[in-house]
Amino acid sequence: MKKSTIYKFFPSLVLSLVVFLIFIFCFLLFINKTNNSKRELGAKSSLEYTISHRLDSENSLEKIVALQQSDWIKMYSSKLPYGYLEDSVWVKIRARNSEPTEQQEIILLEQSALDMIEFFQFEGSNLILSKKQGDLFKFQERELQFRNFSFSFSMKPSSETEIYLKIKTSGSLNSSIIIMDKDAFSEYLSKDNLVFGLFFGFMMAILLYNIIIYAFTSEFSFLLSALTLFLYFSLIFVAFGFGFMYLYSSFPIIQSRAYLSFNILTNISMIILFARILTSSDTSTKLNRIPLILLAPLLILLISHIYSPKHIYYNCVHILNLISISILIFISLLSIKKNNITRYYALALVILVLIIAPIIFALSGYVEGDGYSTYSFLFSSSLILIIITSAMGRKVYNYKSERDHYILRILRSQKHYNRKLEKKVREKTYELSNNLQNLSLDIELARSIQLATLPILENFNLPNFKVAGSFLPRDRVGGDLFDLFTMEDGRIRAIVCDVTGHGIQAALVTMSIRAEFDRIKKRDMPIEKILRQLNRTILASFSESPLYASAVLIEIDRKKQIIRFANAGHPSQYIISKDQIVVMDPQSRILGIHDDTEFYHTELALSDPYTIYLFSDGVFEEFNKKMEVFGEQRFFDLIKKNPEENLQEKINNIYDELFDFVGEKGFVDDVTMLFLRDDLLSP
Repeated sequence: MKKSTIYKFFPSLVLSLVVFLIFIFCFLLFINKTNNSKRELGAKSSLEYTISHRLDSENSLEKIVALQQSDWIKMYSSKLPYGYLEDSVWVKIRARNSEPTEQQEIILLEQSALDMIEFFQFEGSNLILSKKQGDLFKFQERELQFRNFSFSFSMKPSSETEIYLKIKTSGSLNSSIIIMDKDAFSEYLSKDNLVFGLFFGFMMAILLYNIIIYAFTSEFSFLLSALTLFLYFSLIFVAFGFGFMYLYSSFPIIQSRAYLSFNILTNISMIILFARILTSSDTSTKLNRIPLILLAPLLILLISHIYSPKHIYYNCVHILNLISISILIFISLLSIKKNNITRYYALALVILVLIIAPIIFALSGYVEGDGYSTYSFLFSSSLILIIITSAMGRKVYNYKSERDHYILRILRSQKHYNRKLEKKVREKTYELSNNLQNLSLDIELARSIQLATLPILENFNLPNFKVAGSFLPRDRVGGDLFDLFTMEDGRIRAIVCDVTGHGIQAALVTMSIRAEFDRIKKRDMPIEKILRQLNRTILASFSESPLYASAVLIEIDRKKQIIRFANAGHPSQYIISKDQIVVMDPQSRILGIHDDTEFYHTELALSDPYTIYLFSDGVFEEFNKKMEVFGEQRFFDLIKKNPEENLQEKINNIYDELFDFVGEKGFVDDVTMLFLRDDLLSP
C-alpha cells in the first residue's frame, strides 16, 4: 500500500479507534458505577462497623461524643456527600472486632487535599488514641507517608471501639472513607502505583514525541503541545497528591495552591495551542481572537488567588474552563471543512467537557461523590492524549506536503543520528556486558555471604533433640533468615524472619537485621525485648524507605519444660505433640511500622514430646500456572502427615509437593523452613 493511501485513510482509522475506545470506556464506567452502588462497607476489613457523619464546627469533642446516634447521618456508601463548605465535618465510626486476635486496621481517606483531620479513638468512655494530619502539616509528619490521608489503629480481641474524625477543608470535601487491613492496604498501594506509573509513563512518551518532532521541524505548535502536555501532567500530578508526596513535602502552603495554579496555566496553554491550530489561513482571523479574550481573567485569577477564598476561586476557574472549551469547540466546528485537523481537536474537547462537567457538579456538592473514578479519569485523559497525538501526526503529514525540504532535513538528520546511534549502541553493549559480568560476580559473592550467616544445623547436637532447616531464595539472594543457638544456661533460641520483598534490597535489610540480632541474641533478656530492639534498628536504618519485616522468636527451656514464643506479624506457626496442636498466632504488629510498638510473648508448658514448625509465608503463598495458591491448609496437612517422619525428609517432601505444584513457573517468594523436634523434654 502506498504512503499516500495510508495517509488518506489514517484519520478515519483513528476516529474509528477512538469511537471504539469511547464505547469501551462508557461500558466500563457503567459497570464500575453499578459495582460501587452495590458495594457494602467493610469489604476490605474483618471488622464489623458503621460510619455516620454530620456538619458541626461549634461543639467540642466532649459534646460530639455525648450526641445520640439519631443525631448522626448514617452512610450507606463510602463517599462523604459534601461540596464546598465552611463548617467542619465530623465522622463517627463504630467498629466491633469479633475475632479472637488483635486486629491492625487502617482508615484511608481518598482525598489528597484536606486542611486538617483530627482522629480520636475511644474504648467505652476512655480516649485511648488521638492524632492529627492534613495539608497544614508537613508530609513527613504523616503516620503512613502516602498521597492520601490514612490512620492506623488496633482493636483488642472481641472488643468494640468508637472513632471520631473531625475534617476541616477550605476546598471541596468529596472523599471516600475506606477501612482495610494491612494486606488490603498493600494490595491497594500496588494497584495504585501500577495504574499511575503506566499513565505517567504513557504521558511522558507522548510529551517526548512532541519535543522530538519540534526539534526536527522547528514548528512552534509542537512546542506548545509539549508545554500543554507538561502542564497537564503537572496538574494531574498535584491533583492526586503526588506533588505533596515528592516535591514540596516540607512546604504545606505550596500544596494548598499548586493544583489551582497548574489548572489555570494548563487552561492558558491549551487556549493558545488550540487557537493556533484550529484556525487556518482560510478561517476568519476574528475567530482566532475569541478564546484569547479569556486569558486576561485567567491571569488575574492566577495572581490574586492567594488572597481569595479558596472555594470561590475553584468555582471561577472551573467555570472559565468550561467557557473556554465551549468556545474552542464552536471554532472547531466552524473550521472542520477548512482544516481537517480540527475534527481531532473537536472530539478531544468534547471528551474534556465530559470529564470536567461531573467534577464541577461534585465539587459544588450538587451530586454525591468525586464526579469520576480515578481509573475512568486516567482512561479519559489517555484517550484525549491519543486524539491530540493523532492530530499532531496528521499535521506532520500536512507539513510534509507543504515543505518538502524539512522532510529531507529530517531524513539526513536521521541517517546521521542512526550512524551515531549504532556506534553508541556498540559501545554501550560492550560496557553493559562488562557491567553485567561484574554484577553477576557481586551477586554471587552476596549469595555466599548470606548463606555463610546461616547456622550449621549438623553441628547442633543435643540429646534427644533433632533439627532440620532450609533456605531457598527466589533470586540468588533473598529476604528471609533463620537462626538456632543455645544460651549459656542451656536454653535454646530460634528465629525466623521475613523481610518484605525479595532480591538484593530485601537481602540488604536482612543482613542489617542479622547483624543486630547477632549482637544481642545471647543476652539474658526477654525475647519480646529482642524484637523491640530489632524494630528500632529497622526504623533507624531504613527511615527513608518504608521497609517491614515479620518475625517469630522462640525460647525452649528443656529443664523447666517451658516454651516461650513471640510473634511479630508473622504467619501462624505450629507446635504439634501427640495429643495437642498449638498455633502460634501473631501477637503484635510487624517490625518497622512504629517506634512505640509493643511486643508480647506467650509461655507454654509441655510434658509430651513435640515438634516445632517454623517457616516463612513463601511456603504456602506459591502459585501455579492457573494462578491457584498452594495454601496454608495444604501445607498444614503435609506437616501433620507422618508425625514420626525424619525432619529433613519431611522438608524434602514438602519441596517435592511445591515443585510439582508450581511447575515451570517457578517460585514467587523466598522459602524458609526450620523444624525442631524434642523427643524428651528433660535431658
